[in-house]
Amino acid sequence: MRRRREDKIRRLCTELLAAKAEEEQQILADLRNVLHQFIENLRARVAAYPRLVERRVRNEIPEGRQ
Repeated sequence: MRRRREDKIRRLCTELLAAKAEEEQQILADLRNVLHQFIENLRARVAAYPRLVERRVRNEIPEGRQ
């Protein structure tokens, strides 16, 4: 699914470069929507990514001692 969205972004960029002035606004709107979807999906994936636990917390070393 992600690959298709990236392909669509590339296609819209190519169309935008070749577009005439009257077509640009619609292509820009489409590109903006696809980019928004891509970013929202990326944010969701990053939010679900497991985070590293601070080493001091993993080893149960008090904050003041190192």
